[in-house]
Amino acid sequence: MTPEVILKYNVKLLTAVAAAGLVTALGAGTAHADAGIGLHKVSNAQGADVHQGDAGLYLGHLAKDDKFETTSHDSRGVWCTGHAYGNVHQDGSVLCEDLTPTSW
Repeated sequence: MTPEVILKYNVKLLTAVAAAGLVTALGAGTAHADAGIGLHKVSNAQGADVHQGDAGLYLGHLAKDDKFETTSHDSRGVWCTGHAYGNVHQDGSVLCEDLTPTSW
């Protein structure tokens, strides 16, 4: 194969990979926006870290099945803001992907 042919196919491959990455990134940003407002439990087996604001100062750790009362989430649906129960017992933010809607 000539260098021109190799370059031609590398450009096509890179374009396809970039497009797939963009679709994945866009899908990830909206996938968690459905976390909603209300009571949630931590569904992640490793628990969830509570921060002061989006990715802010670390406040504590919620264990699996601990409760988190969501009052809002960021525009991308990545960070949920509200009140953490369990050992943390204060207001903060957690990753929405770590939460599942529940009731008491």
